[in-house]
Amino acid sequence: MIPDYVAKHGDVVANEWLSVYDSFADKVGDEWALIIANQWLLTKPVVCTKDSCEPVVMSLSFVKDGSLVKNSDGTSYVDFVLTDNGYNRQGMKVSENLMLKWVDMINNKTLKIKGDVDHKDWDTLMNNGVSKESFISTLRKFKKSFAEGVKAIYDNGKMWIRAAIKPGYEDLVAKATGVSLEADLEIDKDGVAVDGELGGFTFTINTEPVNPRSVIDKK
Repeated sequence: MIPDYVAKHGDVVANEWLSVYDSFADKVGDEWALIIANQWLLTKPVVCTKDSCEPVVMSLSFVKDGSLVKNSDGTSYVDFVLTDNGYNRQGMKVSENLMLKWVDMINNKTLKIKGDVDHKDWDTLMNNGVSKESFISTLRKFKKSFAEGVKAIYDNGKMWIRAAIKPGYEDLVAKATGVSLEADLEIDKDGVAVDGELGGFTFTINTEPVNPRSVIDKK
């Protein structure tokens, strides 16, 4: 069954989306196939005529390698849930509108988020007394990261990130049990983050992710 958010684009786009999904489902499983097909939907070029819009089909080739995905050009990526619409271990959750805002900013290249391990860069800035007002902007500049978010998807209550991994760091990422976001959030009385600045993310190796569902798939 084709999801409503795909079907609304018309039969041509829906059929191409289904073709991408089917071509990967047997290779990497339904969940990964859905992610790849949704990424195609976000990035596909479209040529429109008076009567219809025809997508230019992208050439996609991914090979599952542990928790990593390898593109046909040899670049390594990892896909993970950064956050979702459920409460985390601290009794807070991120609103759908805020997740959609961040997804849009990442895909439009107005927000770059980078990743480190176990909040090391965050803790360094905290220990050096960086002010709350400039903390997130300083964090984005300060992070000496080995991973950068290149795509984002909101799907079924989850905010997915695809992060490019610098060569040589694949084994480190493979050790991670999950991911935690780093942000300055505006939280309402119900513990819902209704707005905020996303500063980055961190792979949890010696710590545990704040959101127990923000794990890296180890299939």
